[in-house]
Amino acid sequence: MKHFKDRHDAGRQLAELLEKYKDKDVIVYALPRGGVVIAEEIAKFLHASLDLIFAHKIGHPYQEEYAIAAISEHGLIVEASDELRFVDKKWFEKEKERQVLEMKRRRALYLKNIPKKSAKDKIAIIVDDGIATGLTMQAGIKELKSNQPKKIIAAVPVSPKSTAQLLASMVDEFVAIEIPPDGQFLGAVGAYYDEFYQVEDQEVIDILSQNS
Repeated sequence: MKHFKDRHDAGRQLAELLEKYKDKDVIVYALPRGGVVIAEEIAKFLHASLDLIFAHKIGHPYQEEYAIAAISEHGLIVEASDELRFVDKKWFEKEKERQVLEMKRRRALYLKNIPKKSAKDKIAIIVDDGIATGLTMQAGIKELKSNQPKKIIAAVPVSPKSTAQLLASMVDEFVAIEIPPDGQFLGAVGAYYDEFYQVEDQEVIDILSQNS
């Protein structure tokens, strides 16, 4: 089983698996916040542009940690289970609005005056620091597809097998360092890292300002 020293280590290892895209017409899209550190290493290695793509989980109204859906910046929804049918529709609509506003706030905070990069006809690599259910990655992929890239690659350090198979069916290529069988997945992405600190807003801002 593979362990990573930290996100920089994972990003460098993942970058090597993407070497065939070096010096191509590539944009690396990070899911903030943790994905930004991974994506920075990949963008450096590939000599590629770095940008963000936003997607948030929507937690159950009575158990926030239990995700029932994910939503992208422009309101594209991925449902987690049938439980969404039992959730109050007015609450769900308000929660969607709240999450979209929060993503817009974060885009303004993180990118300030840096213009959004167009994925149209480009190779787009969407990156996170690891996947469990893959909900936010699915929403991010839906968002990215709406921008009409030539090719989409999803890249993560670790993903359970069933999630990896699902995501692979949504993109042109799925790349991961570690894909354990579901029964052997450690249950949390952070369990695969020796150091897995909370990435703060300022670190995201600093990375993007250095790579704009």
